[in-house]
Amino acid sequence: MIEIRILRMPLKGIFQTSAWEEKDREFILIGYHRFGITGYGEVVASRAPYYSPETVRSAYWVLVEHLIPLLGDDLEPADFITKAKKIRGNRMAKAGIELALYDHKARMEGKPLFELYGGIGGEIEVGVSVGIKKNPRELINTIRFYLDQGYHRIKVKIRKGWDLDVLKRLRSEFPRLRLWADANGSYDKTDIQYLKKIDDFGLELLEQPFRPDDLLSHAQLRNLIRTRICLDESIRSVEELRTGLVLGALDILNLKVGRIGGITESLKILKECEKRNLLVWLGGMLESGIGRAHNLHLASNPILSLPPDLSASDRYYEADLIYPPFMLKDGKIRVPEAPGIGVVVREELINRYTIHREEIRPP
Repeated sequence: MIEIRILRMPLKGIFQTSAWEEKDREFILIGYHRFGITGYGEVVASRAPYYSPETVRSAYWVLVEHLIPLLGDDLEPADFITKAKKIRGNRMAKAGIELALYDHKARMEGKPLFELYGGIGGEIEVGVSVGIKKNPRELINTIRFYLDQGYHRIKVKIRKGWDLDVLKRLRSEFPRLRLWADANGSYDKTDIQYLKKIDDFGLELLEQPFRPDDLLSHAQLRNLIRTRICLDESIRSVEELRTGLVLGALDILNLKVGRIGGITESLKILKECEKRNLLVWLGGMLESGIGRAHNLHLASNPILSLPPDLSASDRYYEADLIYPPFMLKDGKIRVPEAPGIGVVVREELINRYTIHREEIRPP
C-alpha cells in the first residue's frame, strides 16, 4: 500500500534566491507499506515552477495516475525505474517513489542505506547555503552565525545587482572563507564579459550562471575565467552530463537526486564523474529530515568529493520529521547506521503538517 501526503512545513526564515523565495515548504511525502515495514521517500518539487517545471500539484497527479500503478508487487527500485522510463520527465516524482522503495529494501535487509548507495558512512563535512538578504550587513552577520556554529564552507545566492559589490564585501570580511556563489540561472549571454569580474573574489566555484538550456554560454564563460563553473539545473541525466562535458561547459557538477530522477540515475552519473575525473558534490532542496537522511547516505559515496549542502536539522526547521535530529559537530554530520534511512520518523509531526492524505493500493 502507498500512502501519499502533501505536507506544509514552516521555515525558520525566508529563503531568497535570485528568482523566488520560500516562506514555508510544501512537498510530497511517500510511504511504501509492505510486510509491516514502511519505507519513506520525499518528492522535492516545489509549490511553484521556478527551479523545475515540476510542482507539488503536477507531481501528485503523475504519481497517482501514472507512476504508482506501475508498482505492482515489485520491491526492487531498479525494476520500478525501468518501468517508469515510458513516462517522460517527471523526475522528481519518480525519485520520490524510488527513494521510498530503497528505504523499504534497506529496512527489509537490515542494512543502512549507504550500503545500497555505494557509501561508506561515517562523518560528512557539510556546507550551508545562504539566501539573498536585505543588505550586505545582514548577509555578513548570517554568515558569521553559521561560521560560529562550525560550518567551514558557505554558498551565497547572487543575481545581477546583488553580486560583485556583495562578494567584495564578503571577501573583505572573510578573506580565508571557502566561498561559493550560486546564480540559479539569473544571467544571460550579454553578461559574459561582466562576469569576468567574478575572478576577483577567489570563489571555489560559480554555480549555474545562465539558464539551464544555455550550455554554450557556460562554455564561453568557462573559457574566459579562472573561477570554476558548476552546473546544477542544466544536468538532469548522464546523457546531458556527457553533452555538457563535450561542450566544455562545466568543471564541477552539483548532483541533486530529485532533479536527476532518483538514485539509479545518480549512481550512473557518479560513475561517469569518476571516469572523467569530474568534481561532483551533493546539493539540497530544503528537504525535511527524511529527504536529508537519504542525501546523507548518498553523500558518503567517496566519488562525491566536495562538501554537500546538507546542513543540520535546525538550519531550516524548528521541528524536523525525524529523531534524533541531524546535529553539526566540528563542521560534520554523522551518517545514521541503523537500517534504512537510520532515524525514527516522527508520525505526530507528519500528521501535524499534512494538508492532504490519500492511500492507494497498486494493482
